[in-house]
Amino acid sequence: MNRVQLRDLLRVAREEFRDIVAEANIQDETRLRIVLKDSSIMDILYPRRDKYSFHWRREGGIVRINTAPHHPGPTYPRHIHLGSEERVLPDDITSLDV
Repeated sequence: MNRVQLRDLLRVAREEFRDIVAEANIQDETRLRIVLKDSSIMDILYPRRDKYSFHWRREGGIVRINTAPHHPGPTYPRHIHLGSEERVLPDDITSLDV
């Protein structure tokens, strides 16, 4: 994802979801951070086609979909942290074949 695509996502977050978005900004060349009005935080990271991360942190837990190499085995490379860092499941939601 390039800077133009991040700006497009930023615009969508601010304009189309303004009723639930408290703040949205581009953190660096690769990450969009969205703070929702319920104080939960979303980080969207798409630096390359083969590496991505979506992280949503809210009171009571997290949801993260990513390709980080720290979970070898049946969940590698795509996996989901559901509720906590320790609960790791295979990712059957996303695809690298885009």
